[in-house]
Amino acid sequence: MDLQKNKKKQNKFLLVYSVCLVLCFSPFKSLSLLTPLLVVFLLLFYVTVKQTYNFIKLFFFVLLYLLIGFFYFIVNEDFLWTNFFFFLFTFSSYLLLLVSFDSIINRDILNRMTNITVKILFFEAIFGIIQVLYNVVFVTHGFDGGTGDAATGTINPTFTPGDGSASNVYYAISLSALSVLVIVFKLFEKRKLNMYVILTLIFGWLIASVMHSIFLLLASIVINALIVVIFMPKNRLSFLSKQLKIIRATIGITIFIIISLFFFMPKNVDLLNTYYQQTFISNKSRSTKAIATVVTYTELSKNKPYQYYIGLGPGQYCSKASLILSDTYLNSNIPRFLKSVSPDLEKYILPIWLEYKERKWKAGSTYFPFYSWLTVYGELGILGCIVILVSLFSFCRRLLKNVNQENFILVLGIFIVVIYIFLLGIQDNYWEWAQFILPILILVKALYYLAIRRRDVDDLMPNNT
Repeated sequence: MDLQKNKKKQNKFLLVYSVCLVLCFSPFKSLSLLTPLLVVFLLLFYVTVKQTYNFIKLFFFVLLYLLIGFFYFIVNEDFLWTNFFFFLFTFSSYLLLLVSFDSIINRDILNRMTNITVKILFFEAIFGIIQVLYNVVFVTHGFDGGTGDAATGTINPTFTPGDGSASNVYYAISLSALSVLVIVFKLFEKRKLNMYVILTLIFGWLIASVMHSIFLLLASIVINALIVVIFMPKNRLSFLSKQLKIIRATIGITIFIIISLFFFMPKNVDLLNTYYQQTFISNKSRSTKAIATVVTYTELSKNKPYQYYIGLGPGQYCSKASLILSDTYLNSNIPRFLKSVSPDLEKYILPIWLEYKERKWKAGSTYFPFYSWLTVYGELGILGCIVILVSLFSFCRRLLKNVNQENFILVLGIFIVVIYIFLLGIQDNYWEWAQFILPILILVKALYYLAIRRRDVDDLMPNNT
């Protein structure tokens, strides 16, 4: 009876995950803001997984969040409650971290989840490739420059080279991160991978020419190689010799991607030198991102000394919540009664942001005067940065403690995607974009449950069936 009940919950969970994927790849971006709350609601009241336990955790989290709000209200004389509550809304994807669903996760449900994910990703990759090829033939007559901006999949199902609302970036990050997770699970299961599908996913990601996505994912792979060598317990390194085939394949794919970029997209690669020159060379005009960073670390911290330690409070500086409510971001056109401009955002960030928007030449999010790490520092201070880094370290440490010959590739894949997301925090306020963060969080958490599970031998030992 219990097995039957658990099977029903697994089917419901699979349906919720499928709905989440469809909504996050839909062209209706406003739906992505609502999707995390919808998923949490469905997990509690439709799937009913650990219902009481999860409800209590969420209740105490909301209570703690309100207490934090009152604390910042006392400390920060410019505190805005509207921004504070909207911040919780834009960060609602991370409520999934509080919801436990380990009791319904096993290899069967993960196999079904990854099969659905592969089908959706394959369709998105094909659609994105067609969008780019259309532009190559009829518009730009080449792969370089901004041609790849047309790759947006069903997030923007048109053939226009860029829609100005980050659809191209959502497409690239979703495709790359979810593909990594799917591939490592299939390798863990020792199931035959369809190389045509894998190559299509990789090509669909590369052809989108979101350069920071490409280089940050490659950087994540390098960082993870160092983590494995330096931090993995020495008594567990002995089995790595049996994983050399996978390691060689990963290195080979990385080298192939880098060579392809230099060959097919030389202008895009050359932009990296321009960004470096304008960001770090003092005798040239610096990027707006660099200017905003310096202003925050100097003027803001000087005028409000407590900000350096604890920040201004959630939603009070350059977070997505604060920018949307200022009505200066992505043509949000919010109702007038909801408009709420943070005084510190208006003083330090908006002048830089509005000046950038007036420029004739733009370079996308690489020059945006806001990004997730700056948001954390500005709104939660050094304390917030430390909490995030300690959480990342604890997460990695627990995975490394549970690594073995069977789950090594699974652990490696989780590491790559988690570090990738953390690195993306230096580019834009990506941590608040539910449209690609939410399905990645769900799949990472499900794979994490499997990777650290020791009590169920069936879930760890490879299955060749």
